[in-house]
Amino acid sequence: MRGTKSKTRSQIQEEAKRLQAQIDVSSGIDGATAIIETVQANLAGALRLAAEILRQPRFRKANLSRCASSGLPTSSRDERAADAGSLAISVS
Repeated sequence: MRGTKSKTRSQIQEEAKRLQAQIDVSSGIDGATAIIETVQANLAGALRLAAEILRQPRFRKANLSRCASSGLPTSSRDERAADAGSLAISVS
């Protein structure tokens, strides 16, 4: 994953640092998981950041093209799930 529709990977890392949060996000064809560690005062912001990562991921076009040519699902929802290896990120 390269970031989200509105943030680069570096911006996500900076935001997580500002929030004193560690956010681990992973996804597969059947679902997604986010593990969030932060201080109580920053929980709402960390949850918003994790939601953005899960709902609006941005991928390299080459990865999506490779999925399409390999016969993997190519709908908008399934593109995110098909490239599960690229989804796992750790922000600390």
